[in-house]
Amino acid sequence: MIVIDELPFSFVEGKGFREFIRNACPRFDIPSQRTVTRDVLQLYVDEKAMLKRETIGKLIETCLLDWGIKIVCTITVDNASENKSAIEYMKKKMSNWKADVMVLAGEFMHLRCCAHIINLIVKDGLKELDESIASIRNIMKYIRSSPSRLKKFKSCAKLEKIDCGRVVVMDGPTRWNLTYLMLETALIFQKAFERMEDDDEFYNSYFNESDNGRKKEGPPNMVHWDKAKKFVRFLKTFYNVTLKFSATLSVTSNMYFNEICKILSLLNSMSGLGDLELATMATNMKKKFNKYWSSADQVNKLLTVSIVFDPRGCSNSGTNGTQTSNIVQLSSQNVTFEVDPNDFLVSFRKLKERKLDIAAQNEVESSLLIEERLDESCIEQTQFYERIESDLMLGKVEDMEVSSEGHHLPIVIH
Repeated sequence: MIVIDELPFSFVEGKGFREFIRNACPRFDIPSQRTVTRDVLQLYVDEKAMLKRETIGKLIETCLLDWGIKIVCTITVDNASENKSAIEYMKKKMSNWKADVMVLAGEFMHLRCCAHIINLIVKDGLKELDESIASIRNIMKYIRSSPSRLKKFKSCAKLEKIDCGRVVVMDGPTRWNLTYLMLETALIFQKAFERMEDDDEFYNSYFNESDNGRKKEGPPNMVHWDKAKKFVRFLKTFYNVTLKFSATLSVTSNMYFNEICKILSLLNSMSGLGDLELATMATNMKKKFNKYWSSADQVNKLLTVSIVFDPRGCSNSGTNGTQTSNIVQLSSQNVTFEVDPNDFLVSFRKLKERKLDIAAQNEVESSLLIEERLDESCIEQTQFYERIESDLMLGKVEDMEVSSEGHHLPIVIH
């Protein structure tokens, strides 16, 4: 009841509740607030433990059936072992559904969450900011710890002629973007925080208190504020890319390559700067970047297809007019990846082989009868892959002119 109705733990010690239980069930031993808190926490731990491996897959399966989704291209999750098990469970279950409900037999169903990868990259960089972040986080905790402190803070902000309409953001341990917003907001109110040191008698004493046996970090000094300014400008690119990757009302697969190139270009430029702190931060982040995105081979092949067929970023890498290479170059932000379309042929052929397997099992030789076993969307999907395979094997050249930033680019795809 406490959990379902979102009641406070102190509810069990209320006079009305105790009177009700005494009349309704005199033998019931009413637990204390501490006992309820402990039991609810244990319930949370137990329920969380169940949401692992195949249990996640079962929940996904239930949602797909409830929503009437019959064809799945990819499922975007992070790379945790529980999620890998969930994807394998979905492949096994969906293979028993109608024919070809999975694109390419689900070989590329698992799509790594780009926003999660960015989170890992930035977290490695933020280690260089631990002290500055801790000091700014503590001043945020201070002003949010009581209404009177928040009122005093707003008063200081008005005296410094700072608009108090902006919400003071508090970060969390798992989301770096909240840390970015916290630093950005703190910089806006920097003068107000500095005034509080003089006007609030409890402000400085708060930072002399012990925190896990150590003195609290803060209040932030000019070195902390200067670091925050530098890194907020640096992290803004990552924040904007995360917003694009997390969009729910627009297509994101075709912009993936351009956005990760923005990040790589930024990391390359920052690594060579004379600012040692920024250079160290960029170097650490680039190591994590290379773990996931150092080459096109690490990119989900279905995602690469959407990139290759976006003509704004592709060019053929052949060097003469008589013979051209099959390599397609993906270029953006002075960064180039090379993709060999032949790598896709293996995957594209699998769907055809699967059609032949269906024919063999049913002793059917006519492709018309095979197609009758597939629903309309699967037929369109198969024909799409066959057109791609035909173009790639014949080395078909398509001259296209696409406007990009005011320029017309000749695009050649082999």
